[in-house]
Amino acid sequence: MTELSILATNIDQRKKDLNIRTNIEIARLSGVSRAVITNIMLHPEKSIMLDSAISLANALDCRLEWLATGNGPVNYDDVVRHARIKFGSPVVTMQELSASSIKDLLEDLMEDEHRERLPCPARSSETTFIIRLNNNVGRYFAGGMIFFDYDKTAVSGDLVLARVREGVMPEIMEYQIAHGREFLKSMNPDIPEDLKFIEMSDSIKIIAAFSAFAVI
Repeated sequence: MTELSILATNIDQRKKDLNIRTNIEIARLSGVSRAVITNIMLHPEKSIMLDSAISLANALDCRLEWLATGNGPVNYDDVVRHARIKFGSPVVTMQELSASSIKDLLEDLMEDEHRERLPCPARSSETTFIIRLNNNVGRYFAGGMIFFDYDKTAVSGDLVLARVREGVMPEIMEYQIAHGREFLKSMNPDIPEDLKFIEMSDSIKIIAAFSAFAVI
């Protein structure tokens, strides 16, 4: 089987992204003939005219550079996303986390150009966000920023954001593993030491794991 060119591969990718089923539909949307599109798919060594490439990029809602080379963001919406992510991770509140899933919340915040964002010392990404500390949490003091990553798997000793039961506001806890069992430790200094540990169960959900701490 002939290996597809970068151009053909990216056309295929946008067909899937946009739920376009046939090359006939691409031809109709772009004004580029089906014969030209078929030629691209069957003959990776073939090139196309610049005006045809521009028409395909417009029809497939992608940047011309990405369509031809695969480099950079797919489209200009992605340019904005990348710029916002590069600028930093969004600051969120516990109340916001209570009202929405973290994935949905961060997706919504991508559209919020006024949301406070700060660069993550580890690396800002689509999955990182910030909780501003109002009180000391272990060795992390009030006024600092904890960066959490909802795509990171916690290891023993990590701070995590956890919801111990449905309908309860998330809290910052410490994840621990001992003798093959998983526990969460409360960081509340007013709770007696022997009552701080909760064993993980199906009703407890870890929302995100510690990524970095900063004072900004």
